[in-house]
Amino acid sequence: MLFACAVEYFRRLLVRNHIPPPPFADALIKSLIRCLRVNFANIQRDAAWALTNCACSPHEICYKIIQYGGLEALVECAAETDGETRDQVFWALGNIALDCPTCQEMVQSSAALPLMISVLISPMFIRSRWIRNLVWALSQIIRGGIRTLHIMFVRAALTGLRPVLYLEDSKIKVDAIWAIAYIADDNVGGRQINAVLQTPALLERLIELLNEKRTMRAALRALGNLVAGGDAQTQAVLNAGLLPRMMELFGPMMPINQKREITWILSNIAAGSQRQIDLLFETNDIVEILTDTFYNDDYRIRKEIGWTVINALTGASENRSRWLCASNVLSVVPHVLNMNTEHDLIDRTLNAIELLIEKQINYFFILENYQIMEALRQIVQSENNCFDVFVKINNYITCNMDARCEKIKELQARARQILNKESDYKTQQIPANTYILIR
Repeated sequence: MLFACAVEYFRRLLVRNHIPPPPFADALIKSLIRCLRVNFANIQRDAAWALTNCACSPHEICYKIIQYGGLEALVECAAETDGETRDQVFWALGNIALDCPTCQEMVQSSAALPLMISVLISPMFIRSRWIRNLVWALSQIIRGGIRTLHIMFVRAALTGLRPVLYLEDSKIKVDAIWAIAYIADDNVGGRQINAVLQTPALLERLIELLNEKRTMRAALRALGNLVAGGDAQTQAVLNAGLLPRMMELFGPMMPINQKREITWILSNIAAGSQRQIDLLFETNDIVEILTDTFYNDDYRIRKEIGWTVINALTGASENRSRWLCASNVLSVVPHVLNMNTEHDLIDRTLNAIELLIEKQINYFFILENYQIMEALRQIVQSENNCFDVFVKINNYITCNMDARCEKIKELQARARQILNKESDYKTQQIPANTYILIR
């Protein structure tokens, strides 16, 4: 009885953020970990609760839980208990994963995820009042992507998360969608994206959740990660009707973060196959949406729209290239060329211009009409601008001047080559019907 009272006392003390000094913290955490193995529900619950609060403490305190074997003890406790005690353990595991990337990796590498997934998919757990903490903890443990989990457990997790998306509780739904988004943030060959796409009705439900204000951003991220996969995976998302539904929601009053998600999705679609570029530009009013948004929104959104336009110009079929040049979408290009710090985007833009000229030499007149050739002249005529660029890495400032100068010189050389081609073309006889190709 005294033992139970002592554990409860420290649990209540830690709730009030009374962090013990380091020597005492070591002894306390070791004792709490031992209490997890005491076969008495209240003691185990209060010990897990106290460790949950320790995990909210400064990193030095939280890491001691791992250092002294707390992860293994927490997982063992969760495996042997249920109800409130197990719920508290999952909360503690989520807090530990939140502390730092190293802690997150160690939780991911433990037996925590397979155990949590087995609980999630157990019969009737969807109706349990303990589901909220489990889904939240799961989303925190796999935040940023999960590469160490066997695909069998990934599929099981998706099976367990899908019914959560139909609950009325928006908070649980948002956590579940973020968990799916992190699974779809796939760096293991597309297998996890395929697992999402192959889970019955899951893709369609994610698109439906774009209609709910609270779930919209998380759903956009999940869908964006799916679109960022291979061409076949992108096509599966487009076939499910993402584009028209997403663009119906896009508007000037949309929150900035949601606009960023959508323009990022558009840039990835434009980086896909010719069929996908066609689908993008067959969307109602897409050129007006892109150009209006480019001129009125923040830098990150403008950059993504720049990538959308340039990716489309680079990968489009000859007929679609002609269509794009006849539209107003080229008005974005000179502004993209003036994004001085976006060297990769400028490089891609120069590549798109070179491809256009290869397809049809007469495009020079269209490029001139949209001030694109003038933007190229400015790149060539400008000073090298080889000033110091400071990159903050691990709190140290390093100079990246040489690399920047080399990249600028490379871009200037390519712009000069395009201008030389224009000069050579102008020395030739120019047909009177130059503009017929865009009518």
